[in-house]
Amino acid sequence: MDLFLPIERHHKPTVELQEFCKRQGILHERIPVKSSERNPNIERFFRTLKEEFVNLNKFDGYSSFIRGLDKFIMDYNTIKPHQTLGHMTPNKFYKEILRNNASRRVLVV
Repeated sequence: MDLFLPIERHHKPTVELQEFCKRQGILHERIPVKSSERNPNIERFFRTLKEEFVNLNKFDGYSSFIRGLDKFIMDYNTIKPHQTLGHMTPNKFYKEILRNNASRRVLVV
């Protein structure tokens, strides 16, 4: 399964993170700092994460948080269509980019 892990460019990923992403089939994308066409989407993701996951759940500890977070991100990437992706899920959008049927220009907010 292809997943996205966007991180601002000034955050240097560790070797462990890079290896984990590779093993898990996660596309680790580093975005430029102050990139007005990309950062609003990342900010929106964190807002959604807080509003639809963190603020609505109680966690018994780190393990229950991580289990819930895994499910939230899976649903976010595979079930929920996104307006900025032409009403596709992130996974569908990624597959369409690989087929040259979609453009990153659709990410404009």
